[in-house]
Amino acid sequence: MRRSRGFTLIEIAVVLGIVLIIISLGLTAISSQLSSASYSITKKRQDAIKEALIAYLGANKRLPCPFVPAGVAVTGIAPNQNAGPPPACPQVFGAVPFATLGLAREVGEDGWGNLFSYGVYSVPVLNSCPGAGIDWANSTCFGAGKTGGLTVKDGTVVTSTNLATSVVAVVISHGVNGLGAWVAAQGTRNAPPLTCEEAQNAVGITWPASCAAAYTANVFYKGESQANDDVVAYLTATDLLQPLTKQGTILSATAQVNVDLQTLVEQAIALNTASATCGNPPSLGADPWGYTYANSTTLGLGIDPAFCFYTTGGVTGVATAGAAGGPATTACACASPTICRAVSSATIGTYRNRATNAVPACP
Repeated sequence: MRRSRGFTLIEIAVVLGIVLIIISLGLTAISSQLSSASYSITKKRQDAIKEALIAYLGANKRLPCPFVPAGVAVTGIAPNQNAGPPPACPQVFGAVPFATLGLAREVGEDGWGNLFSYGVYSVPVLNSCPGAGIDWANSTCFGAGKTGGLTVKDGTVVTSTNLATSVVAVVISHGVNGLGAWVAAQGTRNAPPLTCEEAQNAVGITWPASCAAAYTANVFYKGESQANDDVVAYLTATDLLQPLTKQGTILSATAQVNVDLQTLVEQAIALNTASATCGNPPSLGADPWGYTYANSTTLGLGIDPAFCFYTTGGVTGVATAGAAGGPATTACACASPTICRAVSSATIGTYRNRATNAVPACP
């Protein structure tokens, strides 16, 4: 009778090797799928946060200050600006204030379970607002013509290209490694990044000793690469304002200028219709770029128009009448980007003649 032959050690080793290879391939595939799912979740939540920031700006004419975790319960509530002067956010870089934005807590976390970081361009300057100051966390600084001052780059600190300049806000996931991110559970911060690019995206951490380049303020790196696994989303002024102008929530800069200039024209006519004297200018407010509207008054000089209200669209500030960039003194004729609106002496005279007190016509 023949004995049944068992497996040799070599055969068992081969089988085990094949099994291990299959398991390894399966784990790699599962890991890849999980990573892909985490990335997809991250991008979708960044989009939701961006939409919430746009809505918040439309309702409040400012963006919220970043929520700053401090090792305590994570509330997601944005702090108020301090009293100043000038008013200022406690920090301009922190975590997304998801509760203030009306978002669920999970939306404030990326696909790897860390809090999204959030930065807003805010440069408080005493007495600059209302005016030309740029502080997107202060409603008195709001203007449809204003831009941001953050830059998002692609590449490395040695070799990079600008993806976007004049960025107003960034929403950052610190990727798979989570270095520099705030932990969702207790609000403490993970270990600092090891690369220059990831360190640029984690404002306020200890700068890596291995990084020869110095930290550059207001600069972030896109990531989504092997060397930098961060995922950086951003909003420019156009990204923020364009949806709001389409909704009719706010006016575009050009539309606002047209409304403002027409208001100045009507106020000039009203002020000079019933008064005994002519040449009474209205109060000049700020244009969407924060500069004061200008007025070239020629009433009483035998020159038309009587008033010429204008703005240079924030490109060079406000130019004087007759100077480069300003309107022609005698015609109130403007070339882009300057926008003008005139009130003629004849128009004012017509309204004065219609007035019940029969005031004399202006010269």
